[in-house]
Amino acid sequence: MIRILLAILFFTCNTVLANETPYAVGNIAPQLLKGANVVKRTEEIRFEVFGTDHTFLHYKYAFTILNENGDKHAALEEWYDKLRKIESIEGALYDANGKQLKKLKAKDVSDLSGVAEINIMDDTRRKSHNFFHKTYPYTIEYEVQVRYNNSFHFPSWITQEDEFISVEQSKYTFVCPADYQFRYKTFNYKAPPVQVADKGKKSHTWQVNMLPAIERETASPRWHELTTMLSVAPTNFEIDGHKGNMESWKEFGKFFYALNKGKDELPPIVKRRVQELIAGQTNEKEKIKILYQFLQQNTRYISI
Repeated sequence: MIRILLAILFFTCNTVLANETPYAVGNIAPQLLKGANVVKRTEEIRFEVFGTDHTFLHYKYAFTILNENGDKHAALEEWYDKLRKIESIEGALYDANGKQLKKLKAKDVSDLSGVAEINIMDDTRRKSHNFFHKTYPYTIEYEVQVRYNNSFHFPSWITQEDEFISVEQSKYTFVCPADYQFRYKTFNYKAPPVQVADKGKKSHTWQVNMLPAIERETASPRWHELTTMLSVAPTNFEIDGHKGNMESWKEFGKFFYALNKGKDELPPIVKRRVQELIAGQTNEKEKIKILYQFLQQNTRYISI
């Protein structure tokens, strides 16, 4: 009798725990299921500026895939190159009751070329993973850490990456030194960010909850007009050893001017060739025609 009671108690406890897991589909509010292929259960993005030469991104999210139309959002792809290093990737797969079915192992992550179709070759690569689960609904969870050795570009916050995605909770936190100046612009977010100052750092946090899925109609407004988004940009920045400022278009233009300074100077051997080609010509249009034909015959653009 005692064994039977213990078995019942064990089964009951497991059932309760399964129902209380944060990823159980039964916990999703009905309004978030309406018109949705995917429910973003949670998302936490933390981006920190340590200096103009070093920033760090940590993000964690969980998507519940309701049907096969949501499968495209179940895959993870993270890009990297000499300016961006992936520190770690973790992940897990859960069933409809929120029970963990599988945990991501390092060997499961593919390391692939990231060469774009417009380039013959570049140094971009990508880490890719997919659980390829087909029993609906299911939940995938990923946690990624990325180190940047620049501060030229800051990640944006897009609460709903596509139509037919609803959101339980999503949060973006930007952290930087107390004296660091940055700029931001929000879309469909009225409240100011929650600000906290501590130990020489300041943080700004934006958060949303319970966003219903959006179906984008023909000729509808642009995406940032339909959902909550945030763009963040630096003032002083550095990339590949080159420093600049984005406080104004004028300052930003100075950065590119300095970057390209001297690169429009032709080497002596080319200057001599130009003079040889137009020697004896007095008509400006003829000079231009000769030089243009020379350029066409001897120059090819290859994107590498």
